[in-house]
Amino acid sequence: MTLPRGVPIAFEFRHESWFADDVFSCLKAHNRALCVAETEERVTPDVTTADFAYYRYRKPEYTDEERAGMLRRMHERLAAGRDVFAYFKHEETPQGAIYAVDVLKRAAGT
Repeated sequence: MTLPRGVPIAFEFRHESWFADDVFSCLKAHNRALCVAETEERVTPDVTTADFAYYRYRKPEYTDEERAGMLRRMHERLAAGRDVFAYFKHEETPQGAIYAVDVLKRAAGT
């Protein structure tokens, strides 16, 4: 199977064995993003492997400081000319949407 060129594709790995330099090199060679996923059990290394960044924030709660850190990392990627895709948990409660609105407001300076 061949993945289409020019389509932003991110890979989310759920086992630590995938977090290795040879995997990161392969992703970089094909301009595929490592999905930086945060859960209560695991945080993926924030390694840039593509011309875009892909974040999945899946913890049930984030502190003010954690949200500020998210925004800082997003700004770093944007300043480097990368697009940023960021998604928050959206299941039982509206908290993910509330966090997303907070981060967007901070990004806009409001």
